[in-house]
Amino acid sequence: MLIGLTGGIGCGKTTVIKLFEELFKLNTYQTDEIVHQILNFDKKVMMLLKERWGEDIYLLDGGVDRKRIAERVFGNKEELKWLESVLHPRVRIAWKNSVALKPNENHIVEIPLLFEKRLEKEFELIVCVSTSYELQIQRLKGRGISEAQAQARIRNQLPLSEKEQRADIIIINNSNLDFIRQQIRVIGQRLGLQ
Repeated sequence: MLIGLTGGIGCGKTTVIKLFEELFKLNTYQTDEIVHQILNFDKKVMMLLKERWGEDIYLLDGGVDRKRIAERVFGNKEELKWLESVLHPRVRIAWKNSVALKPNENHIVEIPLLFEKRLEKEFELIVCVSTSYELQIQRLKGRGISEAQAQARIRNQLPLSEKEQRADIIIINNSNLDFIRQQIRVIGQRLGLQ
């Protein structure tokens, strides 16, 4: 089975995917991690970023300064569109190749922009992680993101209510870890995951 996992920023998708892995031994793929690898190790992408934005988007150790990139793209639709055009095809190839290596196993792929990028047909089932707007803001501020930046990032995604309507299953993350774990156990049992 191939499951797509989505939800709003700050909703707890990383927590949920790790619990699916822990409880049901699913092969997991986090597109944010894949992006991080591409930004830091794909020589062609590194060259394209430097040509577009200059040397200052890289840290002294050679790694990408994700904060600087975020400052450039959030609030600038043209720059965001360009970055997505560079990254998204590479990310998709990476997780699809990984899934293809284990065709008889269960997989879950975390894609924050799953609906925005019209990837629904890639998956047998789509799970959406949801939380309150207030908790989204609080969690993003906890990551060192200002309230204005948090609001801008939330606005860059489809409304959470629309993601919930389009998903097959919704996991509510307004409570504690045990409540999330219980929801995932029930989902896994109903899907026949082992």
